Amino acid sequence: MQLSILDDYQGVALTMADWSPLVGRVEIVVERKPFADEDAAARVLAGSEIVAAMRERTPFPRSLVERLPNLKLLNTTGMRNASFDLAALRDRG
Repeated sequence: MQLSILDDYQGVALTMADWSPLVGRVEIVVERKPFADEDAAARVLAGSEIVAAMRERTPFPRSLVERLPNLKLLNTTGMRNASFDLAALRDRG
């Protein structure tokens, strides 16, 4: 299983929590730079089952959600994320 942590431009995500329970069970990939475009996001995230987004830095419109066949969980820091297409995510299940 792969977890992608997005937009960690400060490089601190892996120091902000105890990730040890995931060792050997989940491959954690940290993306420090923003994606150039939706094609780049789709290419990099295609293998991820879990995506952790930092605020609204990377948008997830329907067109991107539909290009992520392995996506099972998309979460965000904070209480909401206006850049997530919630209808597309609901349609995905």
